[in-house]
Amino acid sequence: MKNKDHENRLIEGLIRETRELKQDIYVQERVQEKLFHAKKEWEQTFDAIPDIVAVIDKHFIITKANKALAEKLGMKREDLIGKQCHSVIHGTVKPPDYCPHFNALSDDREHFAEVFEKNLNGHYLFSATPLKDNKGDYTGVVEIARDITEQKTAEDVLKASEARARAISDSSMDAIIVIDGKGVITYFNHAAEKMFGYRKEEVMGRELHSFLVSRKARDEYYRRLPGFEETGQCIVIGKTIELNATKKDGTNFPIELSISAFVLNGEWHSAGTIRDITGRKKMEEKLLKASVTDQLTGLLNRWGFFTLAEKQYEIAKRNRGVFSILFMDLNNLKTINDRFGHKAGDQALMDMAKILKETFRAADIIARMGGDEFTVFITDHNGAGLERAVMRHLHDNLKTFNEQEKREYKLSVSSGFAHFDPERPSSIDELMSRADELMYENKKHRKLEE
Repeated sequence: MKNKDHENRLIEGLIRETRELKQDIYVQERVQEKLFHAKKEWEQTFDAIPDIVAVIDKHFIITKANKALAEKLGMKREDLIGKQCHSVIHGTVKPPDYCPHFNALSDDREHFAEVFEKNLNGHYLFSATPLKDNKGDYTGVVEIARDITEQKTAEDVLKASEARARAISDSSMDAIIVIDGKGVITYFNHAAEKMFGYRKEEVMGRELHSFLVSRKARDEYYRRLPGFEETGQCIVIGKTIELNATKKDGTNFPIELSISAFVLNGEWHSAGTIRDITGRKKMEEKLLKASVTDQLTGLLNRWGFFTLAEKQYEIAKRNRGVFSILFMDLNNLKTINDRFGHKAGDQALMDMAKILKETFRAADIIARMGGDEFTVFITDHNGAGLERAVMRHLHDNLKTFNEQEKREYKLSVSSGFAHFDPERPSSIDELMSRADELMYENKKHRKLEE
């Protein structure tokens, strides 16, 4: 009986141990299965990475390589394992100076290198991160290489474009200045340096409106600044305007300014093309002067006289002021031309102009109306005894001239006055007609006296 019980206990123990062994085997199989799936998942992830990834030991031997590296080199993965990394990746017999792997093992830091790799046929950004074992000893690195060929190509295209734009800008005869939304200068070309007298280094980062423009333009700019920062809109955008600018030496000069707006890095900027129009303005002044000036005498011509006289007329009407118009005819000009030649006649006209300038004030408007006719617009005066005082002064100057110059002819004039009455205002044309009539009456009397 005892033997039977002992046998049963032995059988039960064996069964129990068998169950436990089966359970252990099952657990181990499950662990192995999980490890297998984890490894497979890791390998799939490893190969799904588009960047080149390799694990390289401290002797520069490739121990692991992803699919991207094999495909890029046109090799089988198993053929890469065991090869020296610099021979297959860099195509060198030893690690190149820029090798991030070598540098990472030297100072225990992650290293980067951006290079063109002939073997990989492109520009790559390499990184190498040190690996250590449980004891803290270096075992190698994980090296990752990202293909940046497209990025580099785009950068090169952008640099070339910028270089062309800069070359065009710097060869421009016009100044080109770019400012950001707050008016700070971000670009200043060679023509701007020459035009304003500043070196680029002196103005970059400064507010343009604080020193290059007039106070009026500066105040207007700051008043409208918030609107431009938000919308890029301003009354001068897309227009060409004329204004005065200031050089480094403080000289003001006229410019023609064209402004455009654009967005850069999410902020509104404006570019101004500036042309120095000093020469043009001087030419315009010359042309204007020529259009209102009698070429022979330098006095105003008929159009110039009426242009200025109308302005003085409006002032007199508004202020209830007085003025007078003196109309004169140079006597015997035809006789001078006939007897002594047209050169003498021209000289007589120029002499008469000189005498009139000496006789009348700078504020008075003196003009040669054509032929032998002259007119003087005598501005604001007291009126009392004007005609007598003016004619006495004029005749004295004519007499002095005739005595001193001793020409072959004597200068004299016939004249007529017309006065503006603010109580009964007459137009310039009416006053001219009245003075002309009185001048002819004076000429008749002179002929009768002769």
